Amino acid sequence: MMEQSKKIYFSKIIYVQIHGWGRRKTYIQLDMIQNEFSVQVYKLSLDPRAAYNMQRTVYFDKTHKTDLISHAVKISHGKNGFVPTLIPEECDEVCIFTYGTKVKDSILDELKPFCDALKFQPYINKKVDNEWLAYRDEYTMHFYGFTDSYIPYMHFDMTYVHSKWPTEKLWDELCNHLIRTNKKLKNIVIC
Repeated sequence: MMEQSKKIYFSKIIYVQIHGWGRRKTYIQLDMIQNEFSVQVYKLSLDPRAAYNMQRTVYFDKTHKTDLISHAVKISHGKNGFVPTLIPEECDEVCIFTYGTKVKDSILDELKPFCDALKFQPYINKKVDNEWLAYRDEYTMHFYGFTDSYIPYMHFDMTYVHSKWPTEKLWDELCNHLIRTNKKLKNIVIC
């Protein structure tokens, strides 16, 4: 008697697209247990004091400079002798778009073969040597997969496109079944 191979499916899948150095984040979530699909877009609300365009390179003197990697606000006050100082900008994430819907069982059945967590495990910490890779240069993307089993959550950085990996195959299926067919989402989520 032949033993059937055991499958452990993800109960929740989250893809996160990060645009513009974290200034906008798009969360794409599929809950396989509750049959729910949702998309939320968050944008950083800027401190009004930083509304002006700020230089990216700051010179301390003729020989010392630094490049800013995060947003900052230039202030001066009595506590530091009114010397202009850069402080990190205080930002809050504000939800600018939200969408949610129930997913039909027929669509979940089509997605299920791509949601086997055991197929993802060999790719954790895998080094790529002889594979040509595309690069997502407008945004970065991350995959998070959760199961209701002994398998801990999985995280994959998807900045590089590994077309043969299960993370990319599942992403393609999600785009084909739930995003590209939806007029509200096809201009929000990058597929």
